[in-house]
Amino acid sequence: MLRQYLVVILLVLAHDCCAVLYQNATSLYSGAGSNFGTYIEGCTVDKGGKVYATNYLVAFDGTVLKDVDARGTLGMVTGSHPNTDANSATSLRADGTAKSSWNGARFVPTSIVPRHPGGGKTYKTALVTDVAAHKVVQVWLKPGASPVTRDFCGNADMAQPNDVVIASNGRVFVSGQRWTSNTVVGDGDLWTCSPTRTVGGSKAKLLATLGRTNGIELSPDEKTLYLSEAFNKNGNPVVNRVWKYDVNVAAGTVANRHLFVDFEKLDKSQGADVDGIRTDMAGNVYIARNGGWQVSVFSPAGKLLRSIRLTTKYPTSLEFGGSDGKTLYVVGRCGDARFTTGVGCVDVYGSPAAGRAWTMLQQLA
Repeated sequence: MLRQYLVVILLVLAHDCCAVLYQNATSLYSGAGSNFGTYIEGCTVDKGGKVYATNYLVAFDGTVLKDVDARGTLGMVTGSHPNTDANSATSLRADGTAKSSWNGARFVPTSIVPRHPGGGKTYKTALVTDVAAHKVVQVWLKPGASPVTRDFCGNADMAQPNDVVIASNGRVFVSGQRWTSNTVVGDGDLWTCSPTRTVGGSKAKLLATLGRTNGIELSPDEKTLYLSEAFNKNGNPVVNRVWKYDVNVAAGTVANRHLFVDFEKLDKSQGADVDGIRTDMAGNVYIARNGGWQVSVFSPAGKLLRSIRLTTKYPTSLEFGGSDGKTLYVVGRCGDARFTTGVGCVDVYGSPAAGRAWTMLQQLA
């Protein structure tokens, strides 16, 4: 009898420590009518809850671009399908230069960043990382008007700025990575850009050098900064983990780095890259697993709460949107299309809490 009780206890403990709740996302649209290319990234939300992504393939005159010619574009996902009318009153899109390669993107409250250079007060604005130019650019958008783009901050030593996060005071933090077959410390970094209300007035400062860094996000109270780090060996990811730092957004400093999750130790899934991180207002951390068909959701304490199964094997970015900020949008290449192939798709998932970025946009002008 005692042996039977011990077996039951062990089974309960094993279930509590190792069980994972799996939930399914829903495909918002598949590849057949996608207006996004294979390089889809930079999922971001505006104050109205509309969601955008980079590598948008429809030009202002309605012509369809090749994905390699649309590396510096940002376009809107509306309703149940991407916007198909580039000249409509509701269309918002932006282009960089021909050499731009946009990756991470975040819409920003206009009260904490430079206003439109021409004095326009009705423009929305976003910060976008330009991998090719080693800088963060600011884009002003308005339906029916040509977007305006200016440099926000940058440094030639940035290791290809990848993703970006903005605090409520206008402080910016940027990840970066150089993809090499065998990663070394220095192939990734963490930078901060100072708050400014002057166009081009922000200054970039290096905070840390690491292996290649990608996903980056703040906690809702802006006291913790999450940052991914990965290492390749012979062209394959062999380390994928997320660090958390104590952060001072006023001073632009980080300290007391602690391990948040190591995917090798968690479940041996280190071969799937961390490619985007977002938090909700409950403090939960949503991590896109590029190569893993899923988004992993963790509590602020680092406990795996659930895994969201996707229709894309290679999710690249994610963000909360919708009218209440509780719809998680996940972008990536459709199905199991490999890098440089296929087109961009979007999955959605209903979250119990609103996203941090959406909430900040509601709270600030």
